[in-house]
Order: sequence, then structure tokens, then C-alpha cells
Amino acid sequence: MEIRLNLSLIEYTNKKEIKITLKEDKPLLEILNELGIPENQIGMVIKNGKWAPKSCSVSDDDVVELFPQLQGG
Repeated sequence: MEIRLNLSLIEYTNKKEIKITLKEDKPLLEILNELGIPENQIGMVIKNGKWAPKSCSVSDDDVVELFPQLQGG
């Protein structure tokens, strides 16, 4: 699978793209935890071009794009 990080999320891994080989489906939150990316920093998840909840599971052929929480006022 491929994870694409955007904006401030890159700071957690120092990479824009991460490739991971999965033997079976796995919860996205478990992968984020392993990578050291805090769940509360994720604002939007795009899985294979469509919005998905943070609680989704991912498989080896998925492409996931992560965007941070938007802040401002």
C-alpha cells in the first residue's frame, strides 16, 4: 500500500510517501500508530480517490492520502 502525507503531516516521518507491504487487511489507525502519526492530527482520509473514515481498513493495493486537521479562525 502507499500512504501519501500532506502539509504538516510530513513532519512526523520526514517523507511525503510511504510504501508498506501488507499481507492482510489492517486498520489504518494501527498503521498510523506504528508510523508515529497521531490520530488527532488527521483531518481527512482519501482512500483510492474517495473519502474514507479514519477507522477504515486498508489492503496492500490501496493508496491512502492523509491531510491534517485544518486550523484557523
